[in-house]
Amino acid sequence: MNRLDFAPLGFGVGLRRLTTYAPILDAHPTMDWFEVISENFMVEGGRPLQILEDVRAHYPIVMHGVSLSIGSSDPLNRTYLDALRSAARRFEPAWIRTTCAGTGVGGRNLHDLLPLPYNRRNGAAPSLGASGRFRKSSSARSHRERIELHGVSLFAP
Repeated sequence: MNRLDFAPLGFGVGLRRLTTYAPILDAHPTMDWFEVISENFMVEGGRPLQILEDVRAHYPIVMHGVSLSIGSSDPLNRTYLDALRSAARRFEPAWIRTTCAGTGVGGRNLHDLLPLPYNRRNGAAPSLGASGRFRKSSSARSHRERIELHGVSLFAP
């Protein structure tokens, strides 16, 4: 899968915090799409889900994850992926992307995007941790459940 597998959407902006919701929900400004932080909507219920449903009724969305921790040495967090899959099925984003970084270790989330170290065996290529060594899940029902990795940042050797 490469970038061309994702539909071009035009220009979008981030949907952030309650201060931006009212003007969007009330006026429906001209906008091609909105990006949302996936983790803000990977919850069981509440106002955030209703707001996103209302926005999604008028605009395409892109889900952008920041806590998969694909660069961590920890195992892949299947609970996180299940919650992401559930949110994706509910909101049907145009695509899903996640930052290619670590966000914690030892099961602890540091709430920061940590750069990946270089792999000494092959020089300049980044080394993904255990969680980075996975293939596209056969349970992905469509391209909307595939995840684009982006924004790789690295520690210099």
